[in-house]
Amino acid sequence: MSDPGVTIVTRGRGSAMIMLPAPWEIAEPAQFRLAGFGGAALFLRSQVLPGVTGGAPGLRVGVDVMLLAPDYHVWYLGRPVSDGLVDRLADWFLRAAADFEPQDSVQPFVDDACGLTLTITASTEARVCMEVLIRKSLDGSDPDVDGMDFFTSRYAVAAAADAVRALDGSWPDAGPDYIDFDEGRAR
Repeated sequence: MSDPGVTIVTRGRGSAMIMLPAPWEIAEPAQFRLAGFGGAALFLRSQVLPGVTGGAPGLRVGVDVMLLAPDYHVWYLGRPVSDGLVDRLADWFLRAAADFEPQDSVQPFVDDACGLTLTITASTEARVCMEVLIRKSLDGSDPDVDGMDFFTSRYAVAAAADAVRALDGSWPDAGPDYIDFDEGRAR
């Protein structure tokens, strides 16, 4: 019995070649969710993307970004990410949850590589309002952005500081197959 991910190709008499699946075909993506009140949420899902790294063909890491609201749902697939995305995002979530007035003191989180911007626009003792913007096109052909804003609890934002680490495998529940965003390669 053969592995379902392995393809055997025969050529002529008695010769066979085994075609192994590409890493992006078998990688188990890690997922992150920041849920808001009323059914809104921001989702990030890790991806292994074919590309050029260091001038040579290879693998690069990326994310799929999903914006979800009760009347709205859109995916932006295969977005590249900047180095250290997970650490920077975890730190930003923690600062946004801990600060008394994050809308005034916490700078927006911006990842130019994937076109993602997160901003705290308002807050109370228990809640924060988060604006999520994503550029529709990364090549500059469409300057338009998509986005939404939603209220979520400070607890959810604080928990997101740990939960986002599932994207690089540094969170205990991340499992054995993960992408190392700090190294920029799949493991």
